[in-house]
Amino acid sequence: MERWRLRVNFKFIQYLDYFTCEALLYASNDSTHQSPFVCFAFSAVLEPEMLANSIVDLLIQDSRVAQIHRASCDIGPAEWLALRFFARANPPSRKASALADFEASSRAAVSPIIGRLESKGYVRRQQSQDDGRSFNIEVTAAGHAALQNDPIGSLVQAVRKLPEEDQVMLQTALRKVLANLAMSGVRPRVDICRDCRHLIGPSVAEGSRFDFRCDLLNVAVDQDALAQLCVCFEPVAPKP
Repeated sequence: MERWRLRVNFKFIQYLDYFTCEALLYASNDSTHQSPFVCFAFSAVLEPEMLANSIVDLLIQDSRVAQIHRASCDIGPAEWLALRFFARANPPSRKASALADFEASSRAAVSPIIGRLESKGYVRRQQSQDDGRSFNIEVTAAGHAALQNDPIGSLVQAVRKLPEEDQVMLQTALRKVLANLAMSGVRPRVDICRDCRHLIGPSVAEGSRFDFRCDLLNVAVDQDALAQLCVCFEPVAPKP
């Protein structure tokens, strides 16, 4: 069993190594470009501890690839993270407190980030319909336009070059990593509504646009929201 796990993990790390290199080439737009990053090459199965460290090293490399394309953009890394979150979050999660949970940070830390995005016209505050004392953070047309040039585009293109089954495997593995972090108390679990135990209604294939509800927040969930992030996410209990 342990050998099987090592083979699976080795395949996972090969995927990370592959799209790291692809992303670097895509970002430079020149195969002769001297990149400041070095890609790992693995020819043998590593020891478990070394394997885990190597995977984390690759994840760090992948996350830094986005810095290559920032150039003269007026949006900083923390602002990009916030803008992406609000663009992908469901309506109840478009709040400063939700961003703080997502980033495993504090509301005091994220408030200046939201303020900068607001001053640049990328987001706007809108009074919550459910609670008149709070505000939702909505991405503006300018914000959505900026996301068309998101610096993580090079990573997206590199991942898209993987076969679909490999993309699914990579997504599953990374979601398990986030779940492990949540279980250890490092950060809350944030994931999409479709996989949450609080979602009630028919199957996605059979449901009409408003056939779903969240039994935690007692709100309707339409088809678009099924793929949006929620900070109230709780995984479905595994089948016995």
